[in-house]
Amino acid sequence: MTLTTPIKNFLRDSLIHFGAPIESLRIKELPLRRILSFHDIPAHLEDVFAKKIDWLQKNYKIVSLTDLSERNNLDQKRLNLAITFDDGFKEHFTFAQKMLKCNNISATFFVPSGSLDLTGHKALEFAHNNLRRTRGTFEFMTRDELCELFHDPLFEIGGHTSHHMDLGTIHDEAILKNEIVDDKLHLEQLIGKKVRWFAYPFGNFSNISQEAIHAIQDAGYIGAFTIVPSFWKKTDNHYLLGRDSLFLESSHSLWGSVFKGGYDTISRIK
Repeated sequence: MTLTTPIKNFLRDSLIHFGAPIESLRIKELPLRRILSFHDIPAHLEDVFAKKIDWLQKNYKIVSLTDLSERNNLDQKRLNLAITFDDGFKEHFTFAQKMLKCNNISATFFVPSGSLDLTGHKALEFAHNNLRRTRGTFEFMTRDELCELFHDPLFEIGGHTSHHMDLGTIHDEAILKNEIVDDKLHLEQLIGKKVRWFAYPFGNFSNISQEAIHAIQDAGYIGAFTIVPSFWKKTDNHYLLGRDSLFLESSHSLWGSVFKGGYDTISRIK
């Protein structure tokens, strides 16, 4: 018998809630550090996003990715959380950054440079073929919007390959150079400053290769992020750092359990 999706989701969420207090006892290192990853924010979920941001501010210390990395001005009692956005969606500029700015919240935006300025059919094609998003309508930032976003001191731009490629499937040195090294140079030329952080498209360990890690290191990135849930610990490999990617519609309670490490155990088992 095959379990239906609602039953699977219920079992997964139950395990997350169950695992949270266990994982909280296991983690001894202070200050506690985690990273949250957002992707698209559909118009009908903008109010939900706003409520999530309000809830995050009330319950956690939201800091920049740099402060999280350098352990600057962190809270020793509460979870310290950095916010990131993947894929360069237009609503990151037109909606999310305005809300973040009003609340004085820092964020890092991981942008595939090949998505910039895409509109209409080309944008839909990129979403379907490169992001593997077969449902929905998607728009992407322009170069001018990216530059305006970066010039706000609250925000930082990170690399995400040129074309949102699955790096677990690529072993050709020339393709890796185009997707990682050339992409970084392109972003740096646009914003006029070094790009320091990288996020793996799709973000699971199966989407990463040793050749890709070497290319990221050679490009001059100081760290790279998966979407594998985990705390950021001193002993972690800086090119395999974890992030939490959560559904906006999920409850505050489930988000809280994930931030306590409730999904980390499941992830390790998987």
